[in-house]
Amino acid sequence: MGENRLRWDDIEIFCLLAEFGSIRQAASQCGQSIETVRRRINALEVALGERLFRRTAQGLAITQAGEEILGEARRARDAVRSISRIAGAEPSWTRRTIRLSVPEDIGALWLASELCLSLGDSTGLTTEWDFHLPGGEPDWAQTDIALQFQRPSAPELICRKIGALNYGLFTRRTCHDAFKFADQNGLIADVPLILPEDRHPYVAALAASESWTDVSTRPAMRLDSAFCRFSILKTTNVATVLPAIEAAMFPDILRLPEHIAPSLTVDLWAVFHDDIRRNKGTREVLDLLFALISRNPELSMRAQPFVSEYAGQLQNS
Repeated sequence: MGENRLRWDDIEIFCLLAEFGSIRQAASQCGQSIETVRRRINALEVALGERLFRRTAQGLAITQAGEEILGEARRARDAVRSISRIAGAEPSWTRRTIRLSVPEDIGALWLASELCLSLGDSTGLTTEWDFHLPGGEPDWAQTDIALQFQRPSAPELICRKIGALNYGLFTRRTCHDAFKFADQNGLIADVPLILPEDRHPYVAALAASESWTDVSTRPAMRLDSAFCRFSILKTTNVATVLPAIEAAMFPDILRLPEHIAPSLTVDLWAVFHDDIRRNKGTREVLDLLFALISRNPELSMRAQPFVSEYAGQLQNS
């Protein structure tokens, strides 16, 4: 989300690079591709605000700033290893970490749990999640794979349209019948409306609908988090914006009819760095991600053709 964060596995990569002076050897030691190691070291330098290495004829040489940081980095790494041994746990950097940034609308309630269950413990992979709100941008240097509603303009990123997310207004079954008698002027007065902020694409669609002459005066609450809106809806008689994939998980949550509130379909883009072609772990996560989307009827409008096409590219790379 644009903030510079230190990550344990990047510190381990920094220590390996300082030890070997070679990106190739460091990549081999940590199970990442050369391009991924290079990208993560660049991200670490941005987070620290210091250049850590310089190129020489013999390879990479650590800078003075890098030397000053290296001692503390090694002590921190050794401390975590010691704690892990005592606790019988495994340091995160001994497993390949794949960083994903996805819209909270599909990540928090569905995608994260489905992907982690599909990966299991046998792959040696760890997934690290960043859930962003509509209109948010991930930190592309830190992110391996992202799902976005808009296609980013960065030329170094690979973008593929893989599915679509459908939005509507939903309410609980206990008050849904009341909406059958609502007229073209919209919602009945005693059912509070919770909307996200104006940057959400559904709010613009709602404002443009003939059934909503003054959408800005209707919400009882503005709440960007789909997870929070969903949690309120499960316990309270309200109407709120949700993606259909979340609502489909609970039979007591029903969509309001089209004459009251429109539906909206937004494209879902997969965005990733080219170096994933040389990173077996990231490729495996990407394959699973596409497979999950293609199997879900709420998302798979455009996913399946791309999955088949990309699977062949991965096998040949």
